[in-house]
Amino acid sequence: MINSSSAADVDVRLSTRELWVLRAVATGQVDRDPRYGGLCTLDGRSVGWTVVVLALRGLIAFDVDAFSRPHLTRRGWSRLDV
Repeated sequence: MINSSSAADVDVRLSTRELWVLRAVATGQVDRDPRYGGLCTLDGRSVGWTVVVLALRGLIAFDVDAFSRPHLTRRGWSRLDV
């Protein structure tokens, strides 16, 4: 018997950097900086790729506005509650 699972069923551990960025998104500390082409920054550091990874995992999302701040999804909040 072959078991199949979706990406949502797999419990993937977050790296220290991913957890740091996820907590920063929850508290509104991540900005979209137009000086860097709209990349996300946190404390003056680019966290764009980490934000992309978290978005692909469904933990954060963006509004339609081009320079909106990222926000946590329900799935993202559940990862912080653990």
